[in-house]
Amino acid sequence: MKEVERKLESVHKERQSVIEDLRNIVKGSYQKGYNSLSVNTRMYGSMASGLAIEQSDVDLAVVGLDF
Repeated sequence: MKEVERKLESVHKERQSVIEDLRNIVKGSYQKGYNSLSVNTRMYGSMASGLAIEQSDVDLAVVGLDF
């Protein structure tokens, strides 16, 4: 059980780092010409619910764009 927990913690840290990078990219890309406070990312799925396993993907949506 400890080995599984260690792997999940390692994957979780990597995922959080990538999610933060993507959020910064989204914010930076839309600062010009958009109200950057309204553009954001939302996580959903197993990561958001805390049910992610080592093989789970990360579901993110970009919200607040005005088309």
